[in-house]
Amino acid sequence: MVFHDINIGTLLGVDVERVKSLARSETTVVKVHSSTSTVSPMFVFYTSNERLFRHNIPAKLSTTGLPQSYLSQVEAAGKKRASPENIEAVRARFLEMFVYKTPKQLPSDLEKCGSFERQHFILGAYDKALALLEKYQINDFHSLYLPAYVLSGLVKNLPLMEQAICSGECSLQHAQRLDQLKIKFNLLLS
Repeated sequence: MVFHDINIGTLLGVDVERVKSLARSETTVVKVHSSTSTVSPMFVFYTSNERLFRHNIPAKLSTTGLPQSYLSQVEAAGKKRASPENIEAVRARFLEMFVYKTPKQLPSDLEKCGSFERQHFILGAYDKALALLEKYQINDFHSLYLPAYVLSGLVKNLPLMEQAICSGECSLQHAQRLDQLKIKFNLLLS
């Protein structure tokens, strides 16, 4: 499960017990379209501009030559606080990497670098999503809404895939796979 660019408070919000269960790889019960279903154990990955942990940077690694300390933003004054028990429980289930300075890059690599955007995630996950839908049958899903949602997203982003990665043959192959999945899941998508 991926949470991209989230507010740390999301991990400590009303679903904190569910997040703790998922993060410790337990089977979890969730509400899906007015009924309940179980979610198998999974890895939870999140990206955020906020810090869950306190980070201390030694002087030899610091940009200023002095030791630096970055406080956790869940403990910042003036913010609505979660209970200390929930903060510690969530911290016990996540590893956090804090990038405190720009990594050294060769000048030749700078023009290849850019910000990570939604379309990069779509392009990176496109073939994996197709493969997962091809692997499972219609009765493997609690609700038809899940494969329909994923499939409609794949259909919508086929032109992006075509533009960024594929030549004509690759695009045709993706279109054929999508058509087979539409038939498999009895979906009428344009």
